Amino acid sequence: MKKHITLAISLALLSTTASAAYLTGNYQIHDKKDNAYTVEMGHTFETNTTFWMEIEGSLGSGTMNTTNTMFALEQKMFDADEGRFSMSVGLHYLMIDGQTYVDEDGDTLANAQYRPAVMASYNWDNGIYYSGRFRLHYDQDSGDFLENRLDTAVGWRGDSYGLQYKNIYLDRNTGADNSFDHEVRYTHFFENSAWAPYVEYRNQPMMTNGIEETRNSAFVIGATVGF
Repeated sequence: MKKHITLAISLALLSTTASAAYLTGNYQIHDKKDNAYTVEMGHTFETNTTFWMEIEGSLGSGTMNTTNTMFALEQKMFDADEGRFSMSVGLHYLMIDGQTYVDEDGDTLANAQYRPAVMASYNWDNGIYYSGRFRLHYDQDSGDFLENRLDTAVGWRGDSYGLQYKNIYLDRNTGADNSFDHEVRYTHFFENSAWAPYVEYRNQPMMTNGIEETRNSAFVIGATVGF
């Protein structure tokens, strides 16, 4: 675990000088698999550098299990059109619970993925926005390219509520089927308040031996709070 611990400590030290932070979490009710949860926290610095960490887990048989932990470091490169357009780059590091490999020193480590990413967004004056993220997934042990992922979101934000549709496309390099996820979210904003609850519907593929056999639906309830 020493490589993972070194990365985690470095990112934690970096976060001590942060100037803006957020915390978000949700509970997911699935119709074809165990219910699940996600917790994410992040900090943005005055340099427009953002560090965030995400924990995902399942709640099968009433037991809370952590399945994935993600660390991410992102940097806004530039913005244009009076701040309406922005572009960022980042590196995401995914630790996968239950998957291990033996390194060159003979140590058994939890397997992980390196995920370099490019993000861009545009916000119109009428509240409509578009955002996209393109990310490559590489296996830490073998160095193999596994898949690329494209997240595309379009939405509208008003004073009291917001609506968003998000599409997630996975182009797999492992022989498995490519797939689409669909998400629709409603967010409520309170006046003079830093927290915003949301509800969301998700439609996701269910894979068996790399083949999409059926679709899973999920109802999600969550909230985000800024500091």
